[in-house]
Order: sequence, then C-alpha cells, then structure tokens
Amino acid sequence: ILGLVKNTVSGSIANNSQIPEDKKNDTIETTANAVTDGLKQNISLGNISNLMSLFNKGTSTQQNPITGSIQNTVTNALVQNVGLSKTIATTIAATVVPMVMKAISGKINDPNEKGFNLESLMHAFGGNENKTQNLESEILGGIGKLFGK
Repeated sequence: ILGLVKNTVSGSIANNSQIPEDKKNDTIETTANAVTDGLKQNISLGNISNLMSLFNKGTSTQQNPITGSIQNTVTNALVQNVGLSKTIATTIAATVVPMVMKAISGKINDPNEKGFNLESLMHAFGGNENKTQNLESEILGGIGKLFGK
C-alpha cells in the first residue's frame, strides 16, 4: 500500500513549484506515511461503513468523511514534519489524498488484482487478530445488508 501511495503522490509533489526542491523527498515520504496512518486510524476506529463507501466502485472519494480526515492528517504532518506553510500543505492534501483513495479503490475493484481487496487492507492496517476478525464480520454484515441478506 505504501508503494502505491508513494507512486501516486510523487508526480504531483515533484512537479509542484510551491515546494522547495530540498523538501520534495520529505514531502513525498511524509505524505505517504500520513495517508497510511490516516487509513490505519480510520480502520482502528471501526469506520467500516465509510470505508466500504470510500472504496465502492463509482463513489466519489472527495465526499467521504475518511478522505477529509486523511487530508487533515496529511496537512498537519506536512506543516509539523516538513515545515510547509498551512496553505501549501492544505493544497497538497486536497490534491493528492483523493488521487490516492481513487488509486486504492481502483485496485480493490479490479478483478485482475489478486489479493488486493478490502479484506487485505483490513489485515494490513487492522491491528490485532480479534479486532481484524470483528471488522471483517462488520464488513460482511454490511455487504449482506446491501444485498438484502
């Protein structure tokens, strides 16, 4: 996941003239780590319905509360860890976080991507085994409700 995030954000950050050259690598690393930290946090909080909605094919990632939450995480990390201004950090977060969520959603919804699905994301970020099993049960229950089962 971290590699996907880095690949997705690196182009936008590398081509952003508002970021000083000597801070671009730190900006990429910090952004990628903040996005993954934001996903971990939302999974650990049990935001299952928002996660399912976020990665549902055809859903707008920008309207999802998780996207906003992760944007805040990225903005704060860029200000605190890289020293970017709040304005520049907010612009970066607003640009790259929806792109990353769309990239992850694309992988999850691609039938040719074996082993990359919501369950693997839960395992990667879910924490302990019992919590992951409980979250998986909630996801399956939520999917069942979507299909009237």
